[in-house]
Amino acid sequence: MKGLVGAHRVGKSTLTKALVKLGFDELPVSISKWQKELGTDSSNMNYSWETRKKIQERLIRSFGSLLFVQAISAQITERTPLDLYGYACINAPENPTEEDVKWLNEYRHECIRLTNNYYTHVALIQPGIPYVETDKSAKEDTIEALNAVYLSLFLDSSLTVKKYIMPVDCTDINIRANITSAFFINRHE
Repeated sequence: MKGLVGAHRVGKSTLTKALVKLGFDELPVSISKWQKELGTDSSNMNYSWETRKKIQERLIRSFGSLLFVQAISAQITERTPLDLYGYACINAPENPTEEDVKWLNEYRHECIRLTNNYYTHVALIQPGIPYVETDKSAKEDTIEALNAVYLSLFLDSSLTVKKYIMPVDCTDINIRANITSAFFINRHE
């Protein structure tokens, strides 16, 4: 299994479509669908931290179940469990308690464990394409904060999959697709 990691509005959906045209099979991952099934909405910024933690825990269980049942090595996903850790971080309290830090560390460990168990390659798609705001998009500073979290994950030695970080200035979809495709089939590492 191969996966794309990255914040909202960085071009993961467009890149996934381009990779499918190059012959990859997609395993659809819909975090928003899982949230609707939970009766929650990620754009609601009024959830308490305790509620957010429960949502995150249910999302990682849903992701793990999907991977356990449907993961095939030739597939790609537009999101990985690593993405969920980013969401947890950007919604964490500014002054976390010792218990909050413990929870975040355990959540990070679980997101990395699932990624290591089911993926062979992950590619971080960084912000670089022009930002287009929609009523459902995260703000630009949130996108940068998420990217910083993902960069830190890619530097974590416990993440043992093959990793690639798309340069910020690589914005042409054809170049992005060719680079990512080559990386996913081990011609570019």
